[in-house]
Amino acid sequence: MCDPCYKKILTFDAFQTEARSQAIKIKQVSTPKRQSVVEQLVSSVEKLRLRNEHALGDKISETSKIATIATVYGMFMHNNNNKISAVQRLFTSAAIRYHADNKLLGVLNKVHITLSDNSKQQLLDSFATHSEENLIQTISSGIDGKLNGDNLDLRVDTNDVRMNNKAKDYHFFASDWVADRVSAKLEDLNDRSPVGDSNQLSYMNFIPTPAENIQFKNYLKVLLGRKIVYHMPEFKWMDKVIPDHIPHNLQQEMSTASQIFILPVLLKNEACYSDCLHILDSYVEDINRIYAKAGRGGELDKLQVPVGGDQLTRIRLEGALRKGAHTAVERFDQLNPFIIELFHTLQDFLEKLCKKFLKLNKATDKATLAHLKMVIQRSNVNGKVKVHFKAHEQFVDCAGTAYLLSLVIELFGMQNLHDSPIHDSIPDNVKMLHLERRGDIFNTVMDRVLRKTFIPPLQQDTEENGQPRSLVVQVCAGNMNPCQIESPVNENQITIKISIGEELYHLKASTDQYMTECIDYVLKTETLLTPKMALKVRAASFINPTGRPGHNKAADIEKENQAMENVLVDYTHIKAFSD
Repeated sequence: MCDPCYKKILTFDAFQTEARSQAIKIKQVSTPKRQSVVEQLVSSVEKLRLRNEHALGDKISETSKIATIATVYGMFMHNNNNKISAVQRLFTSAAIRYHADNKLLGVLNKVHITLSDNSKQQLLDSFATHSEENLIQTISSGIDGKLNGDNLDLRVDTNDVRMNNKAKDYHFFASDWVADRVSAKLEDLNDRSPVGDSNQLSYMNFIPTPAENIQFKNYLKVLLGRKIVYHMPEFKWMDKVIPDHIPHNLQQEMSTASQIFILPVLLKNEACYSDCLHILDSYVEDINRIYAKAGRGGELDKLQVPVGGDQLTRIRLEGALRKGAHTAVERFDQLNPFIIELFHTLQDFLEKLCKKFLKLNKATDKATLAHLKMVIQRSNVNGKVKVHFKAHEQFVDCAGTAYLLSLVIELFGMQNLHDSPIHDSIPDNVKMLHLERRGDIFNTVMDRVLRKTFIPPLQQDTEENGQPRSLVVQVCAGNMNPCQIESPVNENQITIKISIGEELYHLKASTDQYMTECIDYVLKTETLLTPKMALKVRAASFINPTGRPGHNKAADIEKENQAMENVLVDYTHIKAFSD
């Protein structure tokens, strides 16, 4: 960093005047931490001035005076440069976060905005070290966690295709560690015997009980009631009786921010069992190293860490076996159980829903999803949910909401969204009633709506699937499952959702793989696992990045975002791997 002071060192007096003015100018805009350095500079300049005035300066040479001031000024500039370097590191971090390549970093470095491109790897290494130190500190406090893993497949195309220059596919595996938020609840739970008896299993263990159906309908009243209040002003009186957040016994724990720690990205393909062994080896090595550093090495013999992922991840990692494994570490006994995650389950369910009801060749038939797609011009809705998930999710939610509002208009004799409802259960002075009375009316209204839209499992009539009314009801019923998964839930509510998801899967595709995953999830959390591990698995199915009530989301959707945001692989790195 160049400063005008260095250009004006002609005499001691000139340097003294310039240094004081520069120091005072910087002091006016600097932080309190910098002001101490500035004050030292001003104090040194003032002492030299007083010495000069009292004839002490006759014994000090002009060169020594300049050297003293230059030394103090250099100390200040060094401190200032450190702060500038910190700002550059922040800008560099932001540039890396949004995948800036080395060429762009080099250009920004020339104008002193970021660090050089050579510092990129050092900065990433410091991030990794900082993340591991925080993870060790968290584990040392007695908190355990859960591993989440997901594949990241990249394809590098080439315009100039030759025998030795073709498009290449690269397969990565990204992982993270999510700390438990329910550690206090886990302390008093049984960790020895399983929840249920595996010798007395029946199909009744995998479908919702009547009590769970009632509880599920109460949740739907809240979720659908919010939609009705938002779109229909005459139902505004329900706003006071609809809770902002669905209450449950883990509300406080689920409202805290999740601690998420990124683990190293592996150049491994989970579709290959040999690579799966390398992934599991990496997990076990990280667990043993980090727990040993955290001072909890004595717990490794009994430690079990859940591992979550999509359907392929669960099948491959759980099925990867090592020949000749004689120890618990070699058998990966510390990694248990392997469970499915909710976002991929929701994604697959949405795909089955679109496959069954979104008939693109029926766009001329009114009341069909294909016709609605054409009317509202959703060109990115083409049935390929995994490619355009958000577009299909919004479209199904939009169509389901439209069908719901149309049903409410019909049930309550309304002409449009702004008309007043006409029904014996809704008195004219409903807005003036007490909240308790309004709550009873709200339940009556929503029960009437749910009788038309909520279809109890194993009782669905699918003989008239081709009729518009039957399609409307089934789309409304199908839309309920995705819309309520995103709400904050406790462990029992998660199981209810998965159980109902099994039945809906069975109706849409009786041999679907994710229906099997739903059964696997319920089997483990309701029968095979201990109460302590079952609660841990259910609570860890959700993460809360912000630490606010109602901001929980599926853990694997956060993993999807991290994989795209934090796996910084540009073409030069890929060339290095391929070479």
